[in-house]
Amino acid sequence: MCRPGRQEEVPGVRRYIPISVAILIWAWTAIFIKMLQDVGFDPFTQNFYRYLAASIALLALTRSVNPAGFRTACRKPWIFLVPGLAMTGFQTLWVLGIYRLTPAFTGLIGNSGILLVILIGLFYADERRYALSPKFVLTILVGLVAVAGFIVLDPRARLDTGPDPARFYTGTALVLAGTALWVAYAYLAKWLVRDCGALVSFSFSAAFSSMMMLAVAAAAGWSGSVHVNLGRVLDAPWPYVALLFASGVMNVGVAQAIFQHSIRALGVSLTEGLVLIIPLFTALFSYLVRGEVLTLPQWGCGLVLLASSGYLTVLGRRLAGRRGVEPGVPE
Repeated sequence: MCRPGRQEEVPGVRRYIPISVAILIWAWTAIFIKMLQDVGFDPFTQNFYRYLAASIALLALTRSVNPAGFRTACRKPWIFLVPGLAMTGFQTLWVLGIYRLTPAFTGLIGNSGILLVILIGLFYADERRYALSPKFVLTILVGLVAVAGFIVLDPRARLDTGPDPARFYTGTALVLAGTALWVAYAYLAKWLVRDCGALVSFSFSAAFSSMMMLAVAAAAGWSGSVHVNLGRVLDAPWPYVALLFASGVMNVGVAQAIFQHSIRALGVSLTEGLVLIIPLFTALFSYLVRGEVLTLPQWGCGLVLLASSGYLTVLGRRLAGRRGVEPGVPE
């Protein structure tokens, strides 16, 4: 392993700072992706260049601030292969699913992954306190209902099967599989970060993932099933090219590294529970940038989301005292 040892405890509310920053960064992701799609960047091209930019920037940073960890990771690169594969599978399946579904329904399915997080948490001694807490599970369910209401009550949302039910069900299966891979990645990160640290863990995992995404983009373009244009970076307006790489560094690299740090401080269950609030901040930022207005019922669901997230932080601080086990180790 990269750096053996027990998980360090982060006292008080400081434990919630990393995930709060990650939420604010991730809330811009859908907005940036939409802006890039508007100028001809297909999702496969976006995936590759964003992860490439993230991995290059973070590998350079890792080598600078943690040279010992960088050298150790270079001697054992294979330990990052499976997390990178899970990350690539998640992104690819979601892209394929989004091609078949509406964004609203895709968001609904993706948020349901928290239920799988809690279920798997039963096998981890330090996660079980969340899975076995009725208050925690009930708060998560309230948050899921609020997210569902927030999305369904959007007047632009379409949740019907459309003219091709087979396409709808195929897309649903792809997004569900992608969600399961995201949960698997989160638990793999929990194990890896405990030994390597968040920066080393994600920078090397992202490097593997970017290479895999290049192969996926090339295969998708060769098959002709979707339009893939990796050369778009050469003729797109330079502000959008800059946005493509900058969003990769921030929304993929920095946010993912922070997310992994939050897993180390809070655990997977609580971290994933808190990110349910992202659709609310995305909507608020969309209003500022694109003029997209929320309806009154959506504001009501947003307030419920804020209340459930606030209660999760309070509940998380109470449950954090019930440790007494080495974190990240399945029983």
